[in-house]
Amino acid sequence: MFLTKEHQDFCATPIIMVSETPELINKVQSKRAGATDNIAKPFERVQLLSKIWQYLQ
Repeated sequence: MFLTKEHQDFCATPIIMVSETPELINKVQSKRAGATDNIAKPFERVQLLSKIWQYLQ
């Protein structure tokens, strides 16, 4: 899986991956695929909103 951050329209777009488990390998794979950040299930709504807000500023 590779993300489209190489495309000029998306290079500045933050991408937050959602994974099923909090295992380190999921975080590593997300970063290698081009994700800006990763959050694992289960998570509270406020955690996701906090990450989104962080990258919108």
